[in-house]
Amino acid sequence: DKDFFKRVYGADNHSFDFSSGVSKDYYKEMVDLVKLKKSDTIVDYGCGNGNLSFLLWKKYHCKIIAFDYSKDAIDICNERLKNFKKRFPQMDISFLVANNTNLPQLTKVRAVYFCDVVEHMYDNEINLAISNIKSWSQRKIKIVIHTDNNYYLRFVRPVIVFFMILLGKKTVSQAMSDKQEESRVHINLTNPNILAKKLKQLKVKHLKTLYPKVTKAKIKKQLSVFREINPII
Repeated sequence: DKDFFKRVYGADNHSFDFSSGVSKDYYKEMVDLVKLKKSDTIVDYGCGNGNLSFLLWKKYHCKIIAFDYSKDAIDICNERLKNFKKRFPQMDISFLVANNTNLPQLTKVRAVYFCDVVEHMYDNEINLAISNIKSWSQRKIKIVIHTDNNYYLRFVRPVIVFFMILLGKKTVSQAMSDKQEESRVHINLTNPNILAKKLKQLKVKHLKTLYPKVTKAKIKKQLSVFREINPII
């Protein structure tokens, strides 16, 4: 619902400026992975508030079909699209409400993007999604996936949360509530090797695994309350 997207994306839901929320580092890294042409059709699978779709269009001006199973997400996307079109009337993005059981029938798709989606899908849902994608073109389709690395979530972030509690920046009940919420929505957290094996079982050729570029600014963002302590950085 809208509360979820406000909590996850904050002001990005109402951003109509490419230089703000839609320019997050990992979006930029994702759009560079497949070199697209203006004549290409691409799919943003589980588009959320549309950030990735808008950035892909800005870079390539190609046709984008984006869908999410949340009607509230698509309402947010279409509101943003209406505002963007005042500046870019040629913007060709279709935002649809859809899930694995009522996916649109598509053809000549060049690439499909999953941005923070597969960790919310059971294995049988991933299988069904890949099966559908294979029918969307007679050519080989590139699949780009961004997902959380469970190694970080299991071994690094708990240490940060522990010290946040010690410093009074978070209560134990808040930490437990955050953990419960994550467990509720992150039903398929994985790591790069396991994800690559799953895709191989589905006869998807694994081309490469990339990790985000490590910068001091990124580390500071991840370290939260410790971002000004240089020895920790």
